[in-house]
Amino acid sequence: MSRQNLIGGMNLSPGFVGASLLVGLGLVRALASADGGRVYAAGREFHWTCWFRQQFNFPCPTCGMTRSVLLSLHGQFGAAWGLNPAGLLLVLGLLLLGLALLFLTFYQQRRASLEGGALHRRIRIATKIYAHSLIAVLFAHWLIEVASR
Repeated sequence: MSRQNLIGGMNLSPGFVGASLLVGLGLVRALASADGGRVYAAGREFHWTCWFRQQFNFPCPTCGMTRSVLLSLHGQFGAAWGLNPAGLLLVLGLLLLGLALLFLTFYQQRRASLEGGALHRRIRIATKIYAHSLIAVLFAHWLIEVASR
């Protein structure tokens, strides 16, 4: 029997979660876009501002993340990196996680006698390292933004 994740009371295989991540990223790419200063969903501009920036007159740690993620999904990596490097890293991490979970499922199916436990553990460790790195980049970018004002 292969390992399964319990999410919201449902048993979900790693392959289902991985495929869902990839499909979700594809849907976001298809439905939303951005430029340097605006976000669009289904062709309509969103008019929102950062509450934190309005209240304290400097950016929050996640300022620019939405635009950075959308620019990354549309292949504009330089512009995404300039807005917030964590957005590009988030997209790359989600893509890699989705692919790794699909690979884990196929690996487990091809080697039915093995549970893929070692591979599963490596994916979990890599995910934890990635998450800590992403948070570090997010806050490092924020500190640089705040210090440069």
